Amino acid sequence: PVLLIQGDADTDVPVQLTRAVLGDLCEQKNAVEYHELPGVGHSPAVPPAAALLPDWFDARFAGRAPTNDCGK
Repeated sequence: PVLLIQGDADTDVPVQLTRAVLGDLCEQKNAVEYHELPGVGHSPAVPPAAALLPDWFDARFAGRAPTNDCGK
């Protein structure tokens, strides 16, 4: 499983690039949880991303099925 977190105002890693990676990962049948943060740039995305990580990792280690945003 993959967790992608992207600010849509990121000029370092453009949102279009991450959306393309999301498409590729989904095409390869990966389970991808995708969070796009409105109005957030590159560095400002770190705190909200860091807040999501502990629960995501806990769920994986507990054996819970990942969220799959592919096809949405």
